Amino acid sequence: MHWSDLASFLKTTAEQLHIPAGFCTVTQAHRTLFSCACGADKDALEKSRGASYWIYSATKPICAAAAMQMVEAGIFRLDEPVGRYLPEYANLRVYDAQKASHPVSDPLLIEHLLTMQGGFDYDLRPPAVQKLLQQKNAAADTIHIAAAFAEKPLQFEPGTHFRYSLCLDVLGAVMEAASGIRLGRWMREKLFLPLGMLHTGFSPNEKAPPLAPQFRQQPDGSIRRTDPENFCRLTPLYESGGGGLCSTMDDYVRFADAMACGGRSREGVKILSQRSIDLMRQNRLAEPSLADFRRRYTRPGYGYGLGVRTSLGDGTAQSRGVFGWDGAAGAHILHAGDVDARIGQPSTHRGSFRWSISSRFWIWRSSTTMSLISWMRCSIGRWMNRACFLTDFMDLNPLNQ
Repeated sequence: MHWSDLASFLKTTAEQLHIPAGFCTVTQAHRTLFSCACGADKDALEKSRGASYWIYSATKPICAAAAMQMVEAGIFRLDEPVGRYLPEYANLRVYDAQKASHPVSDPLLIEHLLTMQGGFDYDLRPPAVQKLLQQKNAAADTIHIAAAFAEKPLQFEPGTHFRYSLCLDVLGAVMEAASGIRLGRWMREKLFLPLGMLHTGFSPNEKAPPLAPQFRQQPDGSIRRTDPENFCRLTPLYESGGGGLCSTMDDYVRFADAMACGGRSREGVKILSQRSIDLMRQNRLAEPSLADFRRRYTRPGYGYGLGVRTSLGDGTAQSRGVFGWDGAAGAHILHAGDVDARIGQPSTHRGSFRWSISSRFWIWRSSTTMSLISWMRCSIGRWMNRACFLTDFMDLNPLNQ
């Protein structure tokens, strides 16, 4: 494959699918190998260059990495109960088959949050949160809102099933309570500043580029521009670990680059150990949670690790240990590399795993729809096997993520 072939493929695809704007970058070992801008809307393409954008659920890998930093610092352990840090979670209730609630049999653990086995749904505004917002309005912060989430009974016993949900939002509150530091401040001091991510945070800062235009495909097939507001931002003080970050293409490249290079930035700053990255991409789901995951995403060959999807390497997907996640506005991050044969085996313990991760990754960012995103992911994935692949499609179907 030649880079000119890839550029031609991307430009032709953007025109055929009427993608307003898209950007692709391929980087290896901290070096940019390829960069391309394309799109069917010249105005959108120009306004999107270097712009900020809400990354929605692409926040989750960053939050998971920050959580693993806290594990490394001894602030908490993955097997600790959430109720140790958030008292409202010490006496959770769970629905039974008849929708009657009763106390949970086993405590909710921090690892359950990272593996989406906490028993939550994705209702950001249950009655308790609506009441809280009426009482406190803009003063409701991350811990206040997470406490309100606890008033609603869980959908299942913790650790028994997989369900994509508010788990990472609750995790963000745990991180604040355990460390005594606001989630955004921890990320800024421990991740963003060390990596040079100067335009990433839970709200666009004054020096950040303007927000990129976003679009939604209409029922008649036309594509219309929409307001780029983040539905996860319940209040200015609520920092959603599941979907609240605003970033830029260049900034997210820096995060992906570090994760692809053993947790080390291009300037040589270490943000996370290789062991923690290994643990993140080890499949943590056993049955029936693994079956839940596959029904939800209809992707054979994948499981779920700590805040990321991971390939099991069974021949139906990418190589074992390929990991990443997506976002509601089309954000997509994918890292790949060779892994130890033990990676991908369901496990409830934390072990030591060795593998070599490729330091190559992709960046692709555009305005499109969820169906087009899936097609583009599959197509681009065929071009670059064994790559670390980050995409951000400016899709406007947030509830899908």
